[in-house]
Amino acid sequence: MRLIFILVAIISINLFLAACSKKEMLFVPLKLDWVEYSGDLNLIDSSLIAIHESPAIDSIKTQCFVKMTQNLLSVKTLQKEEEAYFSVQYYPFLYKNEIHIHFTGVLANENQLDLHQELLKSTKENTYFWTAVCDPKLQIKSFQFTH
Repeated sequence: MRLIFILVAIISINLFLAACSKKEMLFVPLKLDWVEYSGDLNLIDSSLIAIHESPAIDSIKTQCFVKMTQNLLSVKTLQKEEEAYFSVQYYPFLYKNEIHIHFTGVLANENQLDLHQELLKSTKENTYFWTAVCDPKLQIKSFQFTH
C-alpha cells in the first residue's frame, strides 16, 4: 500500500512539473514615462478640483502608479508585443473630498505634445491608447484600452 502511495505521488509530481514547464512565461518590457498635467483642470471638467503636492498625495500616487502598471501588464494585446513604451499623462483631483488620479496613456512614439500643458486625447492614428482612474481605495476603475 505504501509503495502504491509513493508511486502515485511521484507520478503526480512529475505530471505537475511537466505541466508547469510547458507554460510560457510572458514578460513584456514595459516603459512608462509619467508626466503630470499642470494645465487648467477646468478645460477637462469645471467640477474638478486640482490638488497640490503633499506627502499624502505622493504616497497615493506611488501606489496608484504600481496598480496602473499591473493593469497594463495584464492586457492580453500587450503580452504579444516585444516591448511597450508609453507616455502617460496623469492628474490628481478631488472628488467628494477624496483623492483620485486620472491616467491617459499612448505609445510614446505617437505623442507629439507637451504633456505638462496639453491634454492627451485619442486620435485615429493611436495604435494603443488607454485611460483609467485610480480611486481612494487604490483600485483602478474605468480602465479602457484600445488598439
